[in-house]
Amino acid sequence: MKHRFRFLGARIKSSDAMEVWKISNDEFFQLTKILRLKIGDEVEAFDARGNSTSGKIVSLSAKEALLEGLPLKKQEIPTSPIIVGLGVLKPGFMDELLPYLVELGADEIHIFLQRGVQKKRIGEKSKVRWDKICLAAVKQCKRAFLPKIQQWASLDDFLKESSFDGRNKLYLNLEAEIALAADEGNVEKGTCLLVGGEIGFSELEIDLMEEHGFKGRKLGAFVLRAITASIAATAIVAAKTRGSH
Repeated sequence: MKHRFRFLGARIKSSDAMEVWKISNDEFFQLTKILRLKIGDEVEAFDARGNSTSGKIVSLSAKEALLEGLPLKKQEIPTSPIIVGLGVLKPGFMDELLPYLVELGADEIHIFLQRGVQKKRIGEKSKVRWDKICLAAVKQCKRAFLPKIQQWASLDDFLKESSFDGRNKLYLNLEAEIALAADEGNVEKGTCLLVGGEIGFSELEIDLMEEHGFKGRKLGAFVLRAITASIAATAIVAAKTRGSH
C-alpha cells in the first residue's frame, strides 16, 4: 500500500462521489515547504471529528491547498474512552512517551505535577509542544480524532475537577495484589488509568486516589521505568477496552 501523507484540514464540499478539502496554515506550510508536494500528489486529510478523505491535490495557492478525494469510513467517537493520567516526566521522556500513548488509542491524556517535581515541567510552552507531538502521532497512525491533552497543578486538582462516573478507575502500584492484566472491572464506560512519574506515587497520593474510588493494580514482578510502565499499562487497558467491542 502506497504511503500517503496525512494533513489536518477542513471539508468544504461533500457528495457521495467526491469531497473537497482545504489545507491551510501550519499544515499548508508542511505540505509545500517541508514535504514539497505538488498538484497531482496523493495525500489524505482529516478534520479531527472523525471524517477523513484520500485523494489528490488539485490546487495550490499562496495560502492553501485544495484536495479532491473519496470519503473514507467515518470513525465514531469511542463509547469506552481510555483516559491516562500521568505524573509529569522530564521533557525528553514526555516527548518520547506521548506518541506511543496516542498510537495505543488514549483519548485523553492528563499530565499533573507531583510534590518535589519542578513546576517548570508544565506550562504553555510544554502544552503547545505536546499538542504538536500528538498531532503528528495522530496523522502517522491514521486516527481521525485528536486526543485531549490537559495539564494540572497537582493530582488533587485533577481528581477534584474530573468526572469518572461509571468508569473503571485504576492506578499502578507495584505492591498491589491483583495484576492489571487480571483486572475484572467493567470497561463499558471506559477506563481511567493513573501512572506516577519517576518518583512513583506517595502514600498521600495513594490515599487520595483510593478516596476517589481508584484501585491499585500491578504490572508484574519487576520495577519498570515510568515511561515503560505507562506504555505497557496503556496497551493492556486498550486491549481490554477496545477488544471488548
